[in-house]
Amino acid sequence: MAETNFVLIELTGREADSKKIFETTSKELAEKEEIASENREFKPICVLLGNNELFPVLEKALTEMKENESRKIELTPEQAFGERKKDLVRVIPIKQFKDNKMNPFPGLIIEADGLRGRVQTVSGGRVRVDFNNDLAGKNIEYELKLIKKVTDSKEKAKHLTEKYLPIPEVDYKMEKEKITITLPSGLPKEISFVKNALEKQLKEAIPEIKEVEFKEKEVKKEEKESKESKETQKENSSKEKKNNLK
Repeated sequence: MAETNFVLIELTGREADSKKIFETTSKELAEKEEIASENREFKPICVLLGNNELFPVLEKALTEMKENESRKIELTPEQAFGERKKDLVRVIPIKQFKDNKMNPFPGLIIEADGLRGRVQTVSGGRVRVDFNNDLAGKNIEYELKLIKKVTDSKEKAKHLTEKYLPIPEVDYKMEKEKITITLPSGLPKEISFVKNALEKQLKEAIPEIKEVEFKEKEVKKEEKESKESKETQKENSSKEKKNNLK
């Protein structure tokens, strides 16, 4: 893997013609455009240049920019989301939706054959679905600000971990060539796949790191008893409901 540079940036993406925002790190703009969400935190993001996280034109601009510098960059469809493709607009029998217990309607987002599409029309037992990206065929513009270049290994590891494991209460401890990441207890078993991918990325992107260790936070006795009590109450409540249904 080529050398990877970490940069902390702010960005806002707009449709060039309508000026409609489709992506932003600004909470103020998100609230103004009514695209804010409780499930998303709006703040500067850390980007790994050379890791294909942004369009090549944007990555090239960031390699040329200095800290606290801002730029506005316009991208053609070829440089961004590509041109619209007729073969990605498909007609699907409504029976396929019914078989999957789905009631299609215009605007519904679906996934099929690994593609994400939007239902356009429902008529005569047929459903027309557009699998093109909503921004395909459009010129777009980005406002970029390079806040700083991240050079500290622990900070790099923190940003990488947040990308792979966007969960609260994560602790980091860096000692020479080893980093220890302590995660909240009770995470699902499937998290092991994410940890493996994160470990690989940490070692590739931060050459100083030779060893990665994951730990779980110890649960205090009082917290454990409280959790077990709540689970017991939930089970008892569920049993009572079942008995009432008999």
